[in-house]
Amino acid sequence: MKYSNFEKRKIVKDDYDAIAEVFANCYSEIDLYKPYIYEFVKSLNGKNILDVGCGAGQFTNYFCELGFNAKGIDFSSGLLSIARKNYPNIEFVNADICEYKKNELYDGIFVKDMLFHLPDEDIEKTLKAFKKMLKANGKICIIMDMPKQAGEQIFVEELDERYKIYYNYLTPEKLKLLLEQANITIYDVKCVKDNDNASSYATGLMVFQATNEHSLTK
Repeated sequence: MKYSNFEKRKIVKDDYDAIAEVFANCYSEIDLYKPYIYEFVKSLNGKNILDVGCGAGQFTNYFCELGFNAKGIDFSSGLLSIARKNYPNIEFVNADICEYKKNELYDGIFVKDMLFHLPDEDIEKTLKAFKKMLKANGKICIIMDMPKQAGEQIFVEELDERYKIYYNYLTPEKLKLLLEQANITIYDVKCVKDNDNASSYATGLMVFQATNEHSLTK
């Protein structure tokens, strides 16, 4: 693919900025994911959660409703303007996770449908950064659509055909390998055949629960 890693991420950012309102309205439902979120939060040793690729903030807000101290980060200023309007008491950071450098530590990191917007090299760097951002025995929950066809591609934006969107769709096997290369220990994987919330480019759902510790203690 002729684009640089930065250009690939910029395609994604520009798309989400352009379609922020319609995206937030179309993907506001989170009930499907609550069982996986419950598994994640019950494994945590503390209350601080970073929601990476938080979008319009629905999941960040849900963590707060559950009694956690959640902060959201996203590089789309359009989506974050909606998040800040809807949830004014929650902290949202406008930043590219590939360039985000803070010394804060978290008990858990939640990632929903974000990693597949990064090239392999950026995914590897991001996962290694996640490991450093977690407290001892910190947990990571990754929820992602399973693709009809894996690999990099520039798609037409489904919600507005005037725009395009970059995907690097991962198979469960590929994500498992990337987590292992980042020295992150997987302790639970669920692959769901059907996902009504998936785009037309995807089908099922995969959920990875992992830890920065070598032991499998939850």
